[in-house]
Amino acid sequence: MFPRSLELLEEGLYKEVLDAFDQAIKLNPDADATWFARSMMLRDLGHYQEALQAFDKAIEINPQHDLAWANKGIALSGLDRRLEAVEAFGRALSIDPNDIKTWCDRGVMLEQLGLRQEALEAFEQAIKINPKSGEVWCAKGLTLWCLNSHADTRETLYTALELGCSEARDFLEALRREGH
Repeated sequence: MFPRSLELLEEGLYKEVLDAFDQAIKLNPDADATWFARSMMLRDLGHYQEALQAFDKAIEINPQHDLAWANKGIALSGLDRRLEAVEAFGRALSIDPNDIKTWCDRGVMLEQLGLRQEALEAFEQAIKINPKSGEVWCAKGLTLWCLNSHADTRETLYTALELGCSEARDFLEALRREGH
C-alpha cells in the first residue's frame, strides 16, 4: 500500500493518499506504521486535530513508538498546546534519549512557555549528542539572549555561525545594534 501512496503523494493527490491509508487500516487496523504514516501526512497538511487522533492510535498500538510521540508533540504545538507538547516530547525522549531533534523541539517549546532554564537544559542535552549542530547552538543563543546573558549569547551565536547556521549572523547583528 505504501509505494502506491508515495506515488499519489508525489502527484499531489492528498485525498487519494488518505483514502489509501484508510484502506490499509481497514485491512490491518493494528498496523502502527500505517497509522503513523497517516498521522504524519495529516500533520504536514496542517490538520493537527486529525493528526493527533492518528498519532494516539499509533501510540495505543505501540506505546514505544518514539517518533509518534515526538511528532504528536509537533502537532500539539501547532494547536498552541505547548505544555502537552513538552510532555509528548518528554515521552519520546524517555524512549530514545539520543534524539537531537526532539531535544531541540522540547527546548523551543519550553522557551515559548517562558521556562528558559529548562529550555537551556534541553539544548545542552542536544549539544551533548551532537556538538556540531549550528541550529541547536543558535536556539540556545536565543534563549540566553532572553535571559539577558549577552556575553554568553554572543559566544554561543558565534559558535552557531562557525558551525554553519547562517541565521546566527542576523542575531549577532541585532545584538550589536542593541549595544551588547
